[in-house]
Amino acid sequence: MSARTDVLLWANRVIARKGSAAHVLLEVTEQATPQQVQDAFHKIARTSHPDLHRHGLSNDELELVTSAYAAVAGAYQEMRMLQSARVRAALAKPPSDPPTPRSGASTPTGGARTVHPRAGTDSGLPPIRQRAGTNSDAPRGRAGTDSDAPMRPGNVHATGSSPPGTFTPEEPAAKPHDPAHAMSSKALLYYRKAEVCKKKGDLRGAMLQLKLACATDPTSSFLRTALADVETELRSKP
Repeated sequence: MSARTDVLLWANRVIARKGSAAHVLLEVTEQATPQQVQDAFHKIARTSHPDLHRHGLSNDELELVTSAYAAVAGAYQEMRMLQSARVRAALAKPPSDPPTPRSGASTPTGGARTVHPRAGTDSGLPPIRQRAGTNSDAPRGRAGTDSDAPMRPGNVHATGSSPPGTFTPEEPAAKPHDPAHAMSSKALLYYRKAEVCKKKGDLRGAMLQLKLACATDPTSSFLRTALADVETELRSKP
């Protein structure tokens, strides 16, 4: 059986199961280990990635394979997130034994209240750290300011109630727009490939890569907008 026939049979099988559980699309058991899930997805990628069949399939067939691969990539991410959530839940379970009291700590008995060495306060309450200038034990900074607050050189007030030489915080510089902040690192790989395709005028290739990026990071509105723009541009071409 040829590679073209194999990938089309696989794509039709996935599309027929679209909407099924993630493990069904990956063709693994529901109790599959993370390693088994990863191996199953990598096996699919080695034989059914759309880039491997761009020159052996018609446009409609390539669209079918792309949709099937995007569904499987999304199922892989879903299973990984579920497995990670199970691990975090297991690690977050509270210990069965109560914490051991610190050595020398007083335990209230018979309703009596343990008194902190400082008169008038409970031993269970931590001492309150006051701002510099109000607590004699804390190191004092410039009068009327918090000594712990970082100071950065800014504009000096020439007039007003502030004393000469008072520093004001600088406004943070606006970060340039960067797609890396709008998607996951794996989705970014597909997005960069889409950029290369678009620069070459290959809009169909760009659409394919953006669909894979959306499947990898389905929560990114940036990717969905980029895909919609490319699809609109592709439809407008004769």
